[in-house]
Amino acid sequence: MAAKNTKTAETVEVDESLADALGDAPEVDPLAAAVEQAQANIDRAVSLAEAENLEGLAELAKEHEELVSSMPSRGKIPTGDMTWAQFKQASRDDFRKASQAQPKPEATKAVTKAAKAEAAPADYAKFEGVKDRVNAAIGLITDGVKLHVKTSQTARQAAEMFLDAQRRIITAEGVPDLKCLSPEAIQARKDMYEGARTILAAESGDADHAKALVNKFRTAVQNQMSDVLVGYVRSLSESESGREEYETFYGEVKAAHPELDPADAVFTYFDIPRMSKRELMAENQRRKSEKLKELEAKAEDGDTKAVEAIEEIKAETVQEKIVGYVSRAETDIKAAIKAGKALSEDDRKALKAKIAELAMLAAEL
Repeated sequence: MAAKNTKTAETVEVDESLADALGDAPEVDPLAAAVEQAQANIDRAVSLAEAENLEGLAELAKEHEELVSSMPSRGKIPTGDMTWAQFKQASRDDFRKASQAQPKPEATKAVTKAAKAEAAPADYAKFEGVKDRVNAAIGLITDGVKLHVKTSQTARQAAEMFLDAQRRIITAEGVPDLKCLSPEAIQARKDMYEGARTILAAESGDADHAKALVNKFRTAVQNQMSDVLVGYVRSLSESESGREEYETFYGEVKAAHPELDPADAVFTYFDIPRMSKRELMAENQRRKSEKLKELEAKAEDGDTKAVEAIEEIKAETVQEKIVGYVSRAETDIKAAIKAGKALSEDDRKALKAKIAELAMLAAEL
């Protein structure tokens, strides 16, 4: 799908940014100029790829992503033939394709043979709306990785996007793939992350660093997925639209558990825990608090065993917090090591020294 605009914006230089259009040429529609500039970037990417100018391509990828990210998220583009969300994703897709250098004539046969030897990816595009959500998720993940703030909020949006795609994929049993077990759902989720990695690698020129960033974001998404899934299943009983969805897409589930309400039937059929991981953690914390209050009351009455039990619970809570701190630090250090492969020799030595210094802190325990 080529992200082209048939409306011509008066006179705009090919290398003019959206900010330039806004500041220097108020008589020109800045949004139309941005659309034109996006297509110009794609055309230029083709030339850079053919010339194998990877440095120039990486710089252009960064400029293109900044341009696309600055575009509106709602409404339609100036020509009115697609929404901004559709155009932005199409532009990202077209740029990514344009950035891939074409094989030289003498290598064409070998490349074609190798391509045929590879297993064809699962076809999730046959399910209505899934491809659109995969494309939208690529942009969402890419933006989420760049934010460095409010990661949990962006990760939750990505988890919701994943689930929205999964539930549109119907399994061989005739039910939505809520647990992402079918080849189509697995491929869709893989493409979401791979697409984001490709964009970030093109921008930074560092594939390993891009992979580390996306993997870290993937962990944040997984932490949110349980909460999103449980919330969705509950909604099947809590709203009229949810019940309509249940009647439309969960016929096999209803047939298997006709005596249960929609949410209970889906929880049972798919063997999904009725409480999310976050809720279970909160419930465990609540029970600990109640137990502490009970023991503290006994301790005030002189119960020595209660005093000992209180100390044990408090020590356990502190230990959990400390282990959590160390686990998060371990994840960050591993990401730094992977990303550090792209550093100069001197910078790598400095990074090793810093990590060694942190390791020596264990001696102070």
